[in-house]
Amino acid sequence: MSALVVSTERLARTARDLLQLTKPQLSMLVLFTAAPGMWLSGEKLSLVRCLVTWLADRGVVGAANTFNCYSSGTATAS
Repeated sequence: MSALVVSTERLARTARDLLQLTKPQLSMLVLFTAAPGMWLSGEKLSLVRCLVTWLADRGVVGAANTFNCYSSGTATAS
């Protein structure tokens, strides 16, 4: 039973570390600048298209931030 608790805590810590690699605060800035861009386009965009665009932006920015941490050597094992 205790091995399961340790495993769950380790999984939660790993998930938290992976999320931090994507720099969520910086990613939110990108999403907040994407929203006015979509509004200024003058096109009538559906809610689904906006959500898919935001999710795709979030994925790209998260991947770029993770790669940046990896390539600069700031992503170290704990």
